[in-house]
Amino acid sequence: EGSVADGDEAEIQPSGKRLRVRNVQVHGSEVERAYAGQRVAMNLPGISKFEVTRGHVIGTPGYLHPTFMLDARLQLLPSCPKPLKNRARVRLHHGTAEVMTRVILLGGREELPPGESAYVQFRLEKALVARYGDRFIIRSFSPVTTIGGGVILDTQPRKHKFHDTGVLPALETRERGEPTELVLLALAEEGVPLSRERLLRRLEIREDELDRALERLVEESKVSAIPAGKGELYVLPDVLRDLLSRLTELTETLHSKDPLKPGVDKDVL
Repeated sequence: EGSVADGDEAEIQPSGKRLRVRNVQVHGSEVERAYAGQRVAMNLPGISKFEVTRGHVIGTPGYLHPTFMLDARLQLLPSCPKPLKNRARVRLHHGTAEVMTRVILLGGREELPPGESAYVQFRLEKALVARYGDRFIIRSFSPVTTIGGGVILDTQPRKHKFHDTGVLPALETRERGEPTELVLLALAEEGVPLSRERLLRRLEIREDELDRALERLVEESKVSAIPAGKGELYVLPDVLRDLLSRLTELTETLHSKDPLKPGVDKDVL
């Protein structure tokens, strides 16, 4: 997604190294700007070819993050020779990367029969850069054969216990991919006011989808917008009421300890 032009700042992940892009080309011809879907070559001064390997990703700083865990929907092929057991070690193929990983079957399943699907958590043996909605393939450790694939639902998950069924509703919401539901889910999971930028990084959906979802939720009073500097913070109304109540109680406590003081210092509060 997005675009790149000569002079743009870029970040190589998972190493995190930042640099400036120079001399952007599409099919051998120099262009002012290249866009998603084109085959692009770019000069990257300040980094050697030995620092960039298969599976590395280049993007705008702050938008791509390496992870050692992924939540996903996994579909096992009918041709898979045997059921996939919980905690099985497999090869995960995503983009141009191949990473060894353990498959945690969520919801208390001990194994996944051929032809069936399940929510899983991948515990990766090295960092991977992925995005919500990306596709992947898994291959058996030995012999190396393709046994399934699926879609990534969360690139920033908490560590789940395989028998915990409480994580399944959130994964169902992520699989449906309805932006307003995703915003409500993120605000509920974080439990604090979040900026538009933080929501964008957490949900990894398109900016226009997020903006439409926030506008609709604020209009329907399902989300409260709080002015904060040059932007706004978004929070669930119940969470806002709880925070305001706690602020009131804390102010009363501080005032009772020093009743002659006309107010409470903001940094203390």
